Amino acid sequence: MNYGPKLGELNGIEYYDFPPPEKLAAVGVEQKLRDLGFGYRAKYIATTARVIAHKRSLEWLHGLRKEPYKVAHEALLELSGVGPKVADCVCLMSMDKTEAVPIDTHGELTQASCSCKCLLTYLSLANRYTGLQIW
Repeated sequence: MNYGPKLGELNGIEYYDFPPPEKLAAVGVEQKLRDLGFGYRAKYIATTARVIAHKRSLEWLHGLRKEPYKVAHEALLELSGVGPKVADCVCLMSMDKTEAVPIDTHGELTQASCSCKCLLTYLSLANRYTGLQIW
């Protein structure tokens, strides 16, 4: 089952693009997503898809990439089921907002410790493979 257009096939596995909001906003999608294992997230996906498809637009969503981090973050928080961590994840991974730091509210100290380790590992690899002199 898929909602996005087929991109192709490799080694017998079919690959599909991410579906447009209109497809995820259709009647019955929430239950299908639950059946696929999305659990409580199914409601938020369907609701947010309806908002983007019928009240906002993809242009609005894509336009957030050009906005400052705080503006984009606040706009994302208005969507159903989007809290600070998810908004930060979207800002960081989809909108080039490198100042976003997704922090799990249940593991802030662990996250901070892991983030430092990840940053040091990244900088070390960058130095090793690109010759970029960090230190």
